[in-house]
Amino acid sequence: MLSDKRILAAVLAGAVLPALIGCGGGDATSSEPEALTKAEFVKRASTICSSVEARRIKAFESASKKGKNFLAGSNKELAELIASAGLPLYEEIIEELAALQPPPKEQGKWQAIIKRYEKALAEAEADPAKQIASDSFLPVRDAVEKLGVKNCTL
Repeated sequence: MLSDKRILAAVLAGAVLPALIGCGGGDATSSEPEALTKAEFVKRASTICSSVEARRIKAFESASKKGKNFLAGSNKELAELIASAGLPLYEEIIEELAALQPPPKEQGKWQAIIKRYEKALAEAEADPAKQIASDSFLPVRDAVEKLGVKNCTL
């Protein structure tokens, strides 16, 4: 015959264990970002994108010996500035954009856009001086604007 303590332990385990298992299962899914509505997605992506220009100018001014007149330097100086101040900022912005969860209907398009941004970043990192004459991010902008995202001037 089972002792009273064993019966009590079995009852408690039967009552508490399912609750604990239920709690653990919820934590795994709650850490994943939820897909946004199209309007929420466009608004968040536009906010991230619109912060780029101000952040880029600030970064360039801080990194440049010429301050606000950072474009007055030579092409070599400007390429060094792009590599040191601009490209790390672009990498950060691309990561922020990639973290957004678009509506299911837009996920394929958004993943393709993020891959294009990553490719443009890799090209710019390989040859920062080329960015002066030909912006590798320019072709991606049209695709972003077609989704409704504004001010994405990476």
